[in-house]
Amino acid sequence: MSEEDVALVRRAMELWKSGERDAAWGLWSEDCVGYPPRDWPEQGPYRGRDELRQVFDAWNAVFGAEWTSDLVILDLRDLGDGRVLLELEFAPSGAGSGVPLDQKVAQIYTVDGGQIVKAQYFMNLADGRSAAGVG
Repeated sequence: MSEEDVALVRRAMELWKSGERDAAWGLWSEDCVGYPPRDWPEQGPYRGRDELRQVFDAWNAVFGAEWTSDLVILDLRDLGDGRVLLELEFAPSGAGSGVPLDQKVAQIYTVDGGQIVKAQYFMNLADGRSAAGVG
C-alpha cells in the first residue's frame, strides 16, 4: 500500500494548495488526530477532522485565505507501515504586515483504510526526519 499512501498524501496536499480544502479534508478520517510541533502555543493533540480543520482555518486571519498556494512540496517519502514523510517550504506573507515568511517544515502522516488518520507536524526538516527515523 505504500505507493497508494504516498499518492493519497500528495493528492491531499495538491487539493489543499489549490484551495480545494473541502475535498482535501474529505481524505481525512473523521476521527483523525493531529499533533502540533513541539513548543507550539496551542497544545494538542487536536482530535477529529473538525477540530484540526478549525486550527488551520484560523491561519487565514494571519496569512490570508490564499496562504496555502504558497506551499511547495520538497519531498514525499514512504516510511512503511502506512506512514509518509512530507517536507514542505512554507513561504506566505503576513496578511496585514506583508512580512514574508520562508520556512521549511515537515509532516508525518499515517494512512489507514484509504484515509489520513494521523498527522505530526514539525517546524523544521531535521525534527521531522529524526521523528521519521531517516537521515
